[in-house]
Amino acid sequence: LVPGGAAASPAAVVGRRLASPAREGEVVTDARLAGPGLLAGARAGDVAVGLPLPAASSELVAPGDAVLVLAAPADPLLTDPSAATASVADVVAERAVVLRVPERGGEGALGPLGGDPAGGVVVLALGRDEARGVAAAVAAGSGVQLALLPDR
Repeated sequence: LVPGGAAASPAAVVGRRLASPAREGEVVTDARLAGPGLLAGARAGDVAVGLPLPAASSELVAPGDAVLVLAAPADPLLTDPSAATASVADVVAERAVVLRVPERGGEGALGPLGGDPAGGVVVLALGRDEARGVAAAVAAGSGVQLALLPDR
């Protein structure tokens, strides 16, 4: 039994990079490879950024989708108990393009019942300034979420 997208020969994958670790003898498929093609067709100057997201957010999007990247500030009640209102999320990327999403389904934390509820990494194409904003939001512990945009 050979999975779809399996490399037909070793020559087909020589020089390519694996997107994640593999065990000896494991079948290499197209979904397991990363490489220079990830940004093919992206806007000039865009970079690829991995964004860890919970499953509920990562399952909302698919490769090719345009999204807003939103960062909610840390809970003001945790830093200032006298704060009476919550803050509004900031837009840190206006129109990022989804390049790759975590594999859905399969065996995750729920075993054969479904994927990992912890989510995974969504890879986005965005400008360098936006990439810095996204990285800063993640590093600050902001609640980063995606909002799906309509097709143009």
